[in-house]
Amino acid sequence: MLAAVAFLVLLGQARSQVPNSVLVPGGSGSSVVEFVTNLIQDSCLFSDDLQFLRRLAYVETRDGTDAKTYRLGYDGGIWQIDQDKFNQIKSSGTSSGLIGKVQSLFNIDWNTVQWSDLRKPLYSGLAAALYLSTITEPLPQGVENQGSYYKKYFRDDAHSPHNFYTFSKQLDTTTPANPASPVSPSSCLNALSGSTAYLVLTPYTMTFSCPAGSIAYMPDTADQTRFVLCRASQPALFFQCLPHYIYSTDPNVHSCVRGDVVPPTTARPLVTPKPVVHPTMTDHSMNPCGNSDRDRIFYHAHPTDVTKYYHCDEIGNAFLKDCPVGDHWHQEYLQCLPQGLMIG
Repeated sequence: MLAAVAFLVLLGQARSQVPNSVLVPGGSGSSVVEFVTNLIQDSCLFSDDLQFLRRLAYVETRDGTDAKTYRLGYDGGIWQIDQDKFNQIKSSGTSSGLIGKVQSLFNIDWNTVQWSDLRKPLYSGLAAALYLSTITEPLPQGVENQGSYYKKYFRDDAHSPHNFYTFSKQLDTTTPANPASPVSPSSCLNALSGSTAYLVLTPYTMTFSCPAGSIAYMPDTADQTRFVLCRASQPALFFQCLPHYIYSTDPNVHSCVRGDVVPPTTARPLVTPKPVVHPTMTDHSMNPCGNSDRDRIFYHAHPTDVTKYYHCDEIGNAFLKDCPVGDHWHQEYLQCLPQGLMIG
């Protein structure tokens, strides 16, 4: 819990004071609910909920102030997430990918979370967001349409659409809804891991593309010190690791880690050292190697030493070489042969 509090304190730089009651069982009030819903939005993990989570908290429990919110035997919290919905989160393949990211960003291992933990406002709000992620039907805009959605997936009661509409309108008069706006780069930055190992960059031309409609962290394939936060239909955010940090190669760690850039390893062609050029004579004009294709012979006998020969290259340079011990050069065969070999 202390680690989660430390994380929330960092996010408080973008959202003023952090209500301590977001992690305390039984917390309530509009400031708590608004902080939790803003935190969920700023995490950049979930699709835009179109004010639904904010309305749901007020419709269900009047932001936790209703006396039945924390009733005996029921642990759904401010958002009133029933136990079957809580269980659906853990069994859903859709939310399983988000659970790992929730642990990275909020330091909450959802695999160990119990239904009773939803008495803490942050846990109840996250459960509502995770439950929404398991629903394949798109969340509609507008209070009327969301009322029908609420009845279908949250409270299957004939009065649900009317109640959702009535209390949502009441909420609008008491707490004006925040207009939809792009996620703050600073809050997304802090949400990465509660670290200061990042800088926000001005958008630049990427050498790769964000997956269509996805919300995901992507390493810059051309620079190990940079990474991008893809945000579905919203503009991507660009980050730069601080000196001596690189973006983690672990797909479950969306952050910069200590390390220096490793240059790419490329296969180098084998280079045969050029042999030392030995002059044929003191007078270099005596080079035996031909200067044209017509007269070029690539091997020549040494004029005074039968244990040596000249090897010519393709441009007419001569290289003096030795026969193996005991061998003599035979120009007619263009090779070194054993001394005394009888050639018939």
